[in-house]
Amino acid sequence: MKKKNIFSHYILPLIFIIFVLLIFFYPLLFGGKVFFDGDAALGFYPVFSFLKQAISNISSLNLWLPEILSGFPIYASLLGFFHFFAGIFYWLLPFLTAYSWLTFINFFLGACFTYLFVKNLNLSRIAALISSLVYILSWTINHTSSISATNAYFVLPLLFLSLLKISQGKYKYTLLGGIGLGLGWLAGHYNLIVFALCASLFYVFFFSYVNYDRKKSFFKNSTIINAFIIICLISLIIGFFQLIPSVNLNFLGSRAEGVAYQESVAVGLGPVDLINYLFPYFKIPHFSWGSQSILYIGFLPLFFFLVSIFYQRNKNILFFIFLFSFSFLSAIIYSPLFWFMNKLPIFEYFRVSLRWMYIGSFAAAILAAYGYQYFLKNFQNVRKLINAFK
Repeated sequence: MKKKNIFSHYILPLIFIIFVLLIFFYPLLFGGKVFFDGDAALGFYPVFSFLKQAISNISSLNLWLPEILSGFPIYASLLGFFHFFAGIFYWLLPFLTAYSWLTFINFFLGACFTYLFVKNLNLSRIAALISSLVYILSWTINHTSSISATNAYFVLPLLFLSLLKISQGKYKYTLLGGIGLGLGWLAGHYNLIVFALCASLFYVFFFSYVNYDRKKSFFKNSTIINAFIIICLISLIIGFFQLIPSVNLNFLGSRAEGVAYQESVAVGLGPVDLINYLFPYFKIPHFSWGSQSILYIGFLPLFFFLVSIFYQRNKNILFFIFLFSFSFLSAIIYSPLFWFMNKLPIFEYFRVSLRWMYIGSFAAAILAAYGYQYFLKNFQNVRKLINAFK
């Protein structure tokens, strides 16, 4: 590809993404502001202040936090103590500054890999930009202050990009996927990492089904399955130092026997929440209905999303419709699907069914990109939907 095309197709769009995110994060990065919700003020900031002190005095590294009950092994927390990249930031910068810049970088990486994934689906630059911004500014924006959540944002699109490239015969992306997932184990919220793995497994099965050749042996047909297994193995090697203490700690806590179903559905979607696709902060007083702004993906992206749902039927679109539907049904409060998953190993340790919309928002972002592409070429075909939105 010519240098001019590389600049216009990749460098310029990524500069635009940085510009958009800088506008959003300006108060944190340059305005002296900090997060002040409960998790950040009472949990993340105090722990990272301690980590800053520990890293600054590396010769007598202290991994035991005495202020929590009778003491707590700080390295066992899911906050990325072994994440070398984050460690550099906390070593060089004040911990509040480092926290804000790492959050910004996490958002950029999530948008960057989403853009690259959509571009490799042979969609336009604008479609890829729409998709990347929808993904990173919808569900994800509601958990901006949680560093363990934002540390996981790049993992899902990176895995999808790696699997797409592997399906095209570019097997070196197996290493990229393994490293990315490994960094997710080191610092990401395990709930989101497991969901990303689940969605990626669906994508592996999709490629296996689409590319299945009866004339080939099982091993030749299962190339992408083998690559996915290697990705997981590489990631486990990288994440070993964090996984072992975290898993051991889990069996000493309140979730040792899993999370009871009644507790696991603490936050889920209800019928009134659907209006938040149009009005992000709609709420019915005294009933605690609505205000799940976590669903909002933007007004025009919603239009493009519906264009994909109602007007297109290729294999890729059908897969992402399935992925969105699976996530949405899992997020519904008292959903039979979520009840079933609550009984499965590993999934039994997770709560808040609404978190499945992390996967749903990614699928919606990809569908919005496909919808935009279709809208440009088939404007007359979608007049009924345009009139409905008017």
